[in-house]
Amino acid sequence: MNIQLLQASYARIESQKEKFAISFYTTLLEKYPAFLPFFAGVDLKRQQTSLIAMLLVMLKQAEREENVRRMFQKLGQHHATRQIRAEHYPAFGQTLMDTLALYDPQWNNELRLAWATALDRCVRFMMESYPPEATIYRVQITTRSSASGNWRTVSGQPHAISPPQ
Repeated sequence: MNIQLLQASYARIESQKEKFAISFYTTLLEKYPAFLPFFAGVDLKRQQTSLIAMLLVMLKQAEREENVRRMFQKLGQHHATRQIRAEHYPAFGQTLMDTLALYDPQWNNELRLAWATALDRCVRFMMESYPPEATIYRVQITTRSSASGNWRTVSGQPHAISPPQ
């Protein structure tokens, strides 16, 4: 994971982090209205702050894998109690990637892949706290060919995460 690349990307977004978070959740809930029940009773302003905090944890604690793992396992436990399943994460991830692209003026395929790799790691950590039947997911990233300019979606292999023994 190229943490310096991700930190530079976040630095370009940081001055607009509140707008970034608002844009992310607005887009997520407009594109995926089925997600609205997950946010029932949730203070969206606090949720926006939490999104930024989790991105910072991911970036600032990257070398401390066990710290990151524990934080994202705890987040996974919370998501599981809200009935958020593995199949919901690709929509979240794609919306986050689209929002990052919107706010980082230097966005490119290298950044898209770096962010996708970092997010995949965090989702894997979250899935470690889920029951086995809720842990199949497939990471998808959309890239643009530099040669043709065409967009294509690249799907990873399905991942099955077993809870720690």
